[in-house]
Amino acid sequence: MTTTNSPRCDASVISLGAGVQSTVLTLMADRGEVPLEGPRPTHAIFADTHAEPPQVYKHLDWLESELRNIRIVHTDNGRSLREDVWRGENQNGILYTTIPAFLKNPDGIMRRQCTAKYKIAPIQRWIRQNLLGLAPGKRAAGKFIVMQYMGISFDETFRVRDSQEDWIKLSYPLVDARLSREDCKRWFAREYPDQELPRSACVFCPFRSNHEWEWLAIHDPDGFEFSVNLDERIRQGHPHNPIRAEAMFLHRSRRPLTDAMADYRAQGKLWSEDELEAHADECAGVCFV
Repeated sequence: MTTTNSPRCDASVISLGAGVQSTVLTLMADRGEVPLEGPRPTHAIFADTHAEPPQVYKHLDWLESELRNIRIVHTDNGRSLREDVWRGENQNGILYTTIPAFLKNPDGIMRRQCTAKYKIAPIQRWIRQNLLGLAPGKRAAGKFIVMQYMGISFDETFRVRDSQEDWIKLSYPLVDARLSREDCKRWFAREYPDQELPRSACVFCPFRSNHEWEWLAIHDPDGFEFSVNLDERIRQGHPHNPIRAEAMFLHRSRRPLTDAMADYRAQGKLWSEDELEAHADECAGVCFV
């Protein structure tokens, strides 16, 4: 269903992270089972960093087969975040660690560019070129309004943000419907009892709990091995990039990933997903949903 008195809207899309909330939002919107601030979205846009676990890409194929009214679109920024972080480069090929690695300083964390440059920017570029017909460099502000539905749930209202673009209006249907992450999981389990829901995030994302690192080690050993090697690499420095000598870590304990996980396995201590809230300010509401 769509609410009445909808604001002007030249296009409407879902920002699809391929995790729990954005998957459920896409399915509900496709069926017309969630109130929407504007028109039903025509596209669900997945910005591919080329660094997700294989299960996420398999899940996207399944989701596409289930949709009747919404088309899934894959886009990217023309680069692989996996390759860029290994080389210690950002999206422009400039030496920089784009992911929010933890620094030795207890309060230190690298300012990340990955979400903005590998998720948000490609989605906006696709909308401008394919839905609005704008050539690169042409203004959208003052000419168009695009409704972008975000898969943020009611228990994650701390992630709700206003758009930084005048031509995009961000809308949060799951928040408006007061549906939590657990509500989404229950709905999905009821409607698709034989289908698993992945949690979408790059394999080397530092915003993982111990449980999620262990899941990765079991279900995507290649991705976990890459993360272990990357964790060592960002401390050793790159031959062409001496500034990498500063101690950086993928694990929030600010210890080598292998050591942290060895302790976790020995102690059987499960870190709660609530740890992610400790860095809520870092999250733009695109990853993990």
